[in-house]
Amino acid sequence: MELIPEQLQGLILFTAALLTLGLLSFRALKRRHDSPGRLVAKWAVTGAIGYGYFFHLKTMSGEGGRSALFAVMIATVAGAALAIMWVPAILNFITAPIMDWFAGGWFADDSKPYYAFAKGLRKRGKPESALEEIDRQLEKFPDDIEGRLLKAEIQAEDLQEVHIAARLLDEVVEFDEEDRKVAPMALKKLADWRLRIEGSPERAEAALQRLIGLFPESRIADEATRLIRRIPDRSRLLQDPASRNALAPKRRGSRIRVTSADKAARSGSPKKVRNSDDDGPDRFRVQNRKD
Repeated sequence: MELIPEQLQGLILFTAALLTLGLLSFRALKRRHDSPGRLVAKWAVTGAIGYGYFFHLKTMSGEGGRSALFAVMIATVAGAALAIMWVPAILNFITAPIMDWFAGGWFADDSKPYYAFAKGLRKRGKPESALEEIDRQLEKFPDDIEGRLLKAEIQAEDLQEVHIAARLLDEVVEFDEEDRKVAPMALKKLADWRLRIEGSPERAEAALQRLIGLFPESRIADEATRLIRRIPDRSRLLQDPASRNALAPKRRGSRIRVTSADKAARSGSPKKVRNSDDDGPDRFRVQNRKD
């Protein structure tokens, strides 16, 4: 009679543990953390260990003596096996919901691609795994532009493979060359990578010239022309490696460093002001006073 409540308690705990691991497995399968075959194997091992513990090892440990010692040894080995299998998933289960909640990914909408997990892998220094996750999403949504742009960015920024990123951006631009938002963004990114990562002003200018050809006599073409003027030649690249950042997007809220050229500009005549098209705080243009 005394064994019935104990067995019932063990059954309840075992069921609760299985439900918890089931939730972890469902989430891992949906996010592709584990393959279905691997999850089945983990479940089989976990079920066997749980059944043996609740219905055999607890009874052996209660008998005392050698049986209790033997039960402790088996439980230690089984606990280590469970830890190896489930601790990574449990840690991810604890920490990921906070990030996923703000990223909108805890219950991701299957009608649109989900890149929060890929971005998380990238932040953790796993660009190859991030690319694999993006490819999985693109298999479901082959025409998604965001995924292709993110993939190109990882290839260029993280893996330094600008030639692969260039092919990806070519596909984005060719998909809809008349898109006045995507094509300029893609080609300006490519120009930046050509100059900043490859150190090739010629290829950077070629990307911007292509943009001018797509949108002639437009504000987009005017902006591309201004960017071309900011591209340094090779001699300047050798003298000033920082000039590789001439086409890099400017960060908001960055502090402006006051230099001797700034002070001279304030006291000189005619009036000198910063040119938003120039790169660096030491370059100025002359603005004639007309009023």
